[in-house]
Amino acid sequence: MTVTYDVFEIDNPITSISYIDDYGYYVDAKDVKDIIKSYVEAEEYDHIFIAYKLGEVLHEERIRTGDWVGLGGMTYEDDIGYSNIRVPNEKATLLYKYSTYNTFPEEVFVHEFLHGLERIEAEYGNDVIELHSYADYGYKKDDVTGLKYWYRDYLQGKVSSRGLGLSKEVFIRKPIQDSDYRITVDLTEEYFYEPHNLKEEIIDFINKIKNYIDNNNNNDNDSNNIKVEENSESIRV
Repeated sequence: MTVTYDVFEIDNPITSISYIDDYGYYVDAKDVKDIIKSYVEAEEYDHIFIAYKLGEVLHEERIRTGDWVGLGGMTYEDDIGYSNIRVPNEKATLLYKYSTYNTFPEEVFVHEFLHGLERIEAEYGNDVIELHSYADYGYKKDDVTGLKYWYRDYLQGKVSSRGLGLSKEVFIRKPIQDSDYRITVDLTEEYFYEPHNLKEEIIDFINKIKNYIDNNNNNDNDSNNIKVEENSESIRV
């Protein structure tokens, strides 16, 4: 899988914040919709990461936050993947900086992105193992590489001898974008032309009858080309 990305540093203040019992306060898509809307509409993104610090609000303990650095499996506008990346003030250097003590600092981004694919897989009705169930399959979190090898096998559908993990289908299908609905037919004035007098109405009526006859003849010809193979498990059309 190849990933291309854009990074935007936005100074606009967040004026609302959301809450969920399991994790405390977090930044939902609706909390930043107006702030990031122009960036999102300028390109066709498949996933959005919102990285932020809770700043003084966290230090003053005015709001409760869970012990997490990322939240995933969410959507922006019901189709684009959306994740939170929280930058803890006191641990930012250790968590997000490459060093001999951490050769996989991008882990939190990979993890939350995979939660999005995990959600999509379930929406397709496919069976998928939980992203957090690595210990059940013999994987361990390494002090230096984290869960890098678990993510690798999970992405490739190579977990255990049964080939568990994400299916190829989840990588082929993408979020619906505006370009999927762009009109490719040249709608000229002639396309929308309406008869203006009795003569034109008669000519238009005759043309419609001709088109109807031609279409029926084409359909009859197509039906004659249908072949059914007996004693087979499938029907070829």
